[in-house]
Amino acid sequence: MHLQYKIVFGYILLLFYLGCGPTVSTPVKLHKRIIMGRPCKQTEARYHVGLCKNPCTEKSHVFCGGSLISPKWVLSAAHCDDPAKSDLKVVLGTQDLSNPSSWKILSGKTIKNDKYERATLDSDIMLVELEEAVTPDGDTIEVISLPTGCDVNNLPPVELQCLLSGWGVYGWTVPNVAQGLHNEPIYPDHLDCVDLHRADCSEDSILPVTGDFGGGLQCVHDGRKELYGIASSFRVSSRAITSTDPSHPPKFTKVCRYMDWIKENVPELKDSGK
Repeated sequence: MHLQYKIVFGYILLLFYLGCGPTVSTPVKLHKRIIMGRPCKQTEARYHVGLCKNPCTEKSHVFCGGSLISPKWVLSAAHCDDPAKSDLKVVLGTQDLSNPSSWKILSGKTIKNDKYERATLDSDIMLVELEEAVTPDGDTIEVISLPTGCDVNNLPPVELQCLLSGWGVYGWTVPNVAQGLHNEPIYPDHLDCVDLHRADCSEDSILPVTGDFGGGLQCVHDGRKELYGIASSFRVSSRAITSTDPSHPPKFTKVCRYMDWIKENVPELKDSGK
């Protein structure tokens, strides 16, 4: 049974970082943490990809998420470009990690924002150029649009319904002390989704966990899925990967703020109007 940690994050505390909120006095109900999410429906997050380290042969090798914004480009968090995880691979076309033989895997080349600071995670955004373009098939792979509803503060319209997805580690196995075994992380098979609703007040908060970072915050605007945020960070306690430090709430990179940078680096988006 998953452990549930209830942490009260007011609207100003969480959504200041998230970039999705009307006023500081408006409450929001965030039903579940990403670790307590539901399996994504087949059509909800086909743009979601996994960043994978070599040899990329099992689900534990997927360490971050990302979003396909064009047939050849992925948007993710810059801190996911870890030098220790050389030869980056991208897993596409699946929401189920239980069968690695079915994955579509491509190599990727990263471009981090030039203002990115690893110590503070400022400008925590990067592009990943795939070795070859993929073909959105309407079944397993889709491209998510860049945001078109940004306001002057780089926030999305307040009425939007949004969704966060990820394959994050959601717990640990129980150690066998007698045999000298260490705790092992539990990796999910299926991509999880969490809906964000803008009504009521709740003690439940969305908390991205290890493996969710880089994943996109999708909001439906004018009838299409648009990418408004990138899961960036939170602080893990020493006792459990599902615990966080309330003084360091989850932080999301606002995609609206980096539209010019994205279009400068993605040739097919320069004149697309997306």
